[in-house]
Amino acid sequence: MPEALWTILGVTLGACISGAFVIAAANLAKRSADSDREEAQAARLFHARRVAYEDFQSAARVVVEAVWKGWGDGPRPDFDVLDEVVRILGIVRLYASPTTVAAAEDLLRVLDQFVASDPVDAPSVEAINGAYEWAEDALKAFAVTARADLA
Repeated sequence: MPEALWTILGVTLGACISGAFVIAAANLAKRSADSDREEAQAARLFHARRVAYEDFQSAARVVVEAVWKGWGDGPRPDFDVLDEVVRILGIVRLYASPTTVAAAEDLLRVLDQFVASDPVDAPSVEAINGAYEWAEDALKAFAVTARADLA
């Protein structure tokens, strides 16, 4: 083969190899960027879920404590005390798994009954303490479910 043909073949082969490396590097960079974007999205979703669960748990805790204090010597809360819990439940529904949504709705039902209860109707102090423990157990059940959802 003439020397000029070898030169053309070498230049062509070098250009093809360089082009292949450029394409491979671009594909690797795209995959890395896609992976970074997916990780960032997962981190944002995790953060939103965690904040929603924390806010829901905190609002529910405020309701339980308000009712408990109302049973003692404080003023009895009305059903408006549940408004914040209901508002945050909407956010929980956006981010949570069906199991966590069910636990949150169960907690809201318990809180609704807890707010509606009247210590005058309770037959004993043990019954009043039992109602408080029932609300506490519902809070704990939600916390366990939320933790499992975040794991």
